Amino acid sequence: MAQEKNGEQDQGPGAGRPGVTRRDFLDGAALATAGTAAAVIAGLIPRDASAAESAVAAPKPSPKAAVVAAGVSFQFGLDVGGKTVGYFQECTGIGSETEVVEQKFVDGNGIETTKKIPGRLKYNDVTLARGITGDKFVWTWRRQVEVGKMNDARTNCSISMLNQALEPVATWDLANTWPSKVSGPALGVDGDYGVEAVVLTCEGMIRTLLPARERHRLQRAAEQTSLT
Repeated sequence: MAQEKNGEQDQGPGAGRPGVTRRDFLDGAALATAGTAAAVIAGLIPRDASAAESAVAAPKPSPKAAVVAAGVSFQFGLDVGGKTVGYFQECTGIGSETEVVEQKFVDGNGIETTKKIPGRLKYNDVTLARGITGDKFVWTWRRQVEVGKMNDARTNCSISMLNQALEPVATWDLANTWPSKVSGPALGVDGDYGVEAVVLTCEGMIRTLLPARERHRLQRAAEQTSLT
């Protein structure tokens, strides 16, 4: 199939492009086939359309639509400084707990009773996990802790739970957060992909009404308005 680059037709696989091998072309064709299959499942291409007709007539989906059509489920986004620095399939540990301290009392009738009072407040460590990617942010972040640069490593961040359209539906702010552990790769449940995980330790946690990115956008808008 002829390919186009910068508005010009390419006469066959790798023509006019030094370094492109037959294997590169075959890999590209396989990816294109997989993309077409995902589009058929998503209803973007009629099931009875031929491959040639699909390649010409089918509209190119947006990156977000392509992710949804391919069935990729990044359910949690990690924001640092109002910028999304990574997406993860799993998130566990969000929450807090208070230790229960028991004290014994004796009333005026000499009857012993036990009163439970709140003790130390503890914010849980949060674990984020995903398939191995080329992104090394969590490893670089963890490296700051390893070399003792805690002032640089400790920061506020947010974790957002995303829906199928990759839109945040719930957000948690974590105060003074730093990565206490990073691990990977470990094989997934089905053994087909590697999984890396990062454990975040924080000193405070709260669920917010607005996603972090939206709050930062409103804050920047307010700052710009005050300057005019």
